[in-house]
Amino acid sequence: MSYLILIVNLLYLSVTWQSYSARYNYVADKQFGDKMKKIKLNEKQKKVLIVSLSFIVISFIIWIAYGGEVFTKTEVLIEVNDELFGTIKEWKDQFVWGLDLTMSISGIITAITFPTLFFLRTKKS
Repeated sequence: MSYLILIVNLLYLSVTWQSYSARYNYVADKQFGDKMKKIKLNEKQKKVLIVSLSFIVISFIIWIAYGGEVFTKTEVLIEVNDELFGTIKEWKDQFVWGLDLTMSISGIITAITFPTLFFLRTKKS
């Protein structure tokens, strides 16, 4: 249920941002005219941007598939029924992907992407 609320909020923010962005661009065009520069990406830059964003989205999908844990874990506490002692808790070796790992991967990808976009820009003669 919480994932559904998260998705609805993200969609609402996306629509709100698009309308805000459209209004801001209209005001900026009206105010500054030709003085504002639009960002133009060449084909190589677009490919790099699409690949990097897809890796970030994939890392978030993996994070959600592992249960949406905040911290990465290498061991999980499980309950085992024992005839002599009843229910006991044991640690089981199991990897759980956390949000900290997802954000680290996203940060590294972003840190690699922006300099790459800068160096792949079209050079004017």
